[in-house]
Parts: sequence; structure tokens; C-alpha cells
Amino acid sequence: MNIIEKSINFHCPRWQELPDIGLYMDQVVCITEDHLGFFALGGENKIVTSTMINNYVKQKMIAPPYKKKYQKSHLARLFIICILKRCFSISETATIINLLLQKYDEQEAYDLFCSELENSLQIVFQPEKIPSSNTSTEPTMLQAVMRAFANKTYAQLTIDYLQNK
Repeated sequence: MNIIEKSINFHCPRWQELPDIGLYMDQVVCITEDHLGFFALGGENKIVTSTMINNYVKQKMIAPPYKKKYQKSHLARLFIICILKRCFSISETATIINLLLQKYDEQEAYDLFCSELENSLQIVFQPEKIPSSNTSTEPTMLQAVMRAFANKTYAQLTIDYLQNK
């Protein structure tokens, strides 16, 4: 499957589908890459590495592992970080996660994130929106870029509002 088909058919594993056992770093990287690796675009080789995970722990984005093992909550948060880092800074990502956790418990927040990610991908990657060889792709690309800008600006304004509320 290509990136378009993968995006349309993407399933983000829900809380109950994540492993219930402690995982070592290499297992966490492997599971994350298996599920999210196709989102690594633009010259990125991997969506996550052990170095990145260690940095997220140092930045307190992810709790330290217990006896070198990562739990379901680590994996869920890592999935969220890996997706959001495509558009938002680490501090913005931390704020988004914290705002969600003010309203929802960890499982609800993660499952809501998964649902919204899947819905958004299906809306954006509708077959009729995909450029074909007989259409000019530059206007479509510019439209997508401007919508990304507008959506990010809207998201940042909403985050600021919720933080100051």
C-alpha cells in the first residue's frame, strides 16, 4: 500500500490493544515504527529512535521506565508525541497532552486522540481529493499548505485560550 492507502486505512491501536506487559526500549521503538513509521516523510528515516525516547524522558514528556521497562501509558504517550511533533513543538505537544489530561483520564484521552487522528486522515485523503496525472498538483499542494497553516493557527489560538481559561 502507498502512503495514501495507508493513511485512509490507518488504525491507531486503542488503549486496550496496546501491550499489557513491560517492554524494553527496542520493543517500544519497533512497535512504534510498525504502527507509525510510514508517517516518517521528508528525509526522516524513522518516526522514533531510542535517543528520541531518552530525550522525551529527560524533557519529562514521558515518565522514566520502571526497571528499564515501558508500560502501556508510555507507549500511548509516545504515539501521541510522534504524531504531534510533525506539526507542533515539544512544548506545544506537552501543553496539548496536559490540556487533554485535565479533562479526560489517560485511557480516554488516548482513545480520543486515536479516533480523531483516524477521522482526520480519512477526511484529508479522500480519493477525489488526491491529485492525478491529468491535474495540476501545485494549486492542490498550495491549498493543503494554506489549510495546514490555518489549522495550526486555529489550534494554537485554542490552546492559548484553554491555558488562560
